[in-house]
Amino acid sequence: MAELTSHLPGLDRATSLIESFYGNVAWLSHPVERDQIVEEILPVFYPGLRPLSPELSHPSKAHELALLLIMFACGAAGDQTQSPTNVEGEKYFQLARAALAVGNMLQDTSMASVQATMMVSMYMLISGRKANPEEAHRIFSVTCNLAMSVSFILSSKTSKTILLIHAAQVGLRESQYLEQPFVH
Repeated sequence: MAELTSHLPGLDRATSLIESFYGNVAWLSHPVERDQIVEEILPVFYPGLRPLSPELSHPSKAHELALLLIMFACGAAGDQTQSPTNVEGEKYFQLARAALAVGNMLQDTSMASVQATMMVSMYMLISGRKANPEEAHRIFSVTCNLAMSVSFILSSKTSKTILLIHAAQVGLRESQYLEQPFVH
């Protein structure tokens, strides 16, 4: 974790990337509310408005860090001052994937791990990187399964988005899917 947090950008660039995400990318999919990032996650990794000291990082926050890093990657892809395929976005994409690998995401699924994996697939599609679209779809399928396996209730907007995408994957219309007993 210390190695990952040592790559966090300064607060000005971090907020710029977050604004780039919400201004230019979030129209596509909005898996993370701005308040969650600004009020809950950003202060953990930027205490005192500076990047977290690597010595203070803890593995229990790895998926929150992954969510922040993948938001930076998506923000870099949406930054209109550079190409969607850029070194900065790819750097944060790789760091986010490394943060997701800390701990067992399948055993200890959290809201942050679901959101981060959803945004990984989104980054793969919007960045123009040389990834196969089927790879992004497979990751998104895993995201849907993770979301359904957790025992907490997602925010209504995020939950409905994930459930409707899964409904489309299994070939059901929204009304048919919402009538399924496992959804309620």
